[in-house]
Parts: sequence; C-alpha cells; structure tokens
Amino acid sequence: MSSNAVDLIAKINDALGRSRDVQSNIRAAIEMIRDEFSVEFVFVVLDQPENEGLAVTNAVGIGPSDFRKLESRIQQSFLNSDIEKAEPAFHKSISETELSFLGDISLFTAPLKLGELNLGIAAAGFQKNFPDAANVLSIFPLVASMIAQTLRIERAVRGQRQKLIDENSHLRQELKGKYDFSHIVGNSGPMKQVYELVTQVAKSNATVLLRGETGTGKEMIANAIH
Repeated sequence: MSSNAVDLIAKINDALGRSRDVQSNIRAAIEMIRDEFSVEFVFVVLDQPENEGLAVTNAVGIGPSDFRKLESRIQQSFLNSDIEKAEPAFHKSISETELSFLGDISLFTAPLKLGELNLGIAAAGFQKNFPDAANVLSIFPLVASMIAQTLRIERAVRGQRQKLIDENSHLRQELKGKYDFSHIVGNSGPMKQVYELVTQVAKSNATVLLRGETGTGKEMIANAIH
C-alpha cells in the first residue's frame, strides 16, 4: 500500500471517530473516497433487521431524484446477491441492470462484515477505463471493514441505551406499584386533603415531619411521598 493510501486510511479512520453522529462520520469518510479518487459516487447499503429489507443509509455524488430511484429499486437489484455472497464484487457495466439510471458505469462493492455477520455493502461507481480503478479496488474493502466496525460500535451503544431505558421503565413501574396511593385506603374528606398535601410536598425538596399514633399509616404516607 502506497504512502498516499496509508495517509488516506488514517484520515478516514479519524473521520469515522470524529463525533457521536455515526452516520455523519460515515458520510465524511465516503466523501473522502469520492474526492480522493474522483469516482462518480459512493453509497452504503444496510440490510435492516427484522425483515425490513435493504436501505441506502448514506450516499454522495447521487442527486435527489436518482437517490429516490436507488431506494425504490435496490431491493430487487443484483446488490442483494452481493450482500449474500459477502465478498468484494466488480460489475463492469450496470447499464442493463435495475440500476441503469445511474449511468453506463462500473460498480465495485465491498461487504460490511463483522465476523460471520454481514451488515450490508459499500459501493463505488466509476466510469469505464477509470485510471484509478486499481487503487479503488485495493483500498475500498478496507474502508468497508472500517465502516462495519463503526456500525458495530453504534449498535452496541444503541443496545446498551435501550437496555437502560427498559430497566428504567421497569423500575418506574415497580415503584409506581409499590408506592402509589392505591395502597392507601380512604376516600373521606380528611384523606383527600392528605393526598393533596402528599402531592404538593412530593414535588419539592422540603423536609417533611409525619406525626401520628402508632398504626395510623405514617410509613405508607412516607412511601407515597418518596
């Protein structure tokens, strides 16, 4: 690998870890590929979980109209086969395929692999007889692997965040069931006043002194305030 390629890989690596916005980082990385090699376009396709199909999550060098076509036709395109094979693939011409609207160009795809799991593909399109084709073919699989690792981190963080949300929701339900007013029996006028006072002080940081004879329910009121 040439020193220029090493420098580019280093820049892409920096871009992929630039911020917490993973999709923005990936876009910056594929923009570097497009600009460095002057390819026509680069896009990323992910195989969405739960049978949601393929989705174009990032694209540079493709106009809004063609992007919408790409989104609508990608599910029935040859890219499905590329994802299943999970190996780099070179298509010399896509002029007679479902993606012909992108032009009579060559397309190179590289898998976004995490061990045995393939998340999707990264694709680069360029004109036939493109002078930098060999360089693209040599560096693009590595870039795809780096993107896959970035997506793995994003999924791990998202999974941990969802776990915390679920645990928090479960804890709230437990607390609600344990400490709400339903455990306190009484609908008389004085009890309604107690409920109103509990609601008021529970919203503040005030110190509350509960007084009463043994067995009058001070602990239940304290739990409700808590």
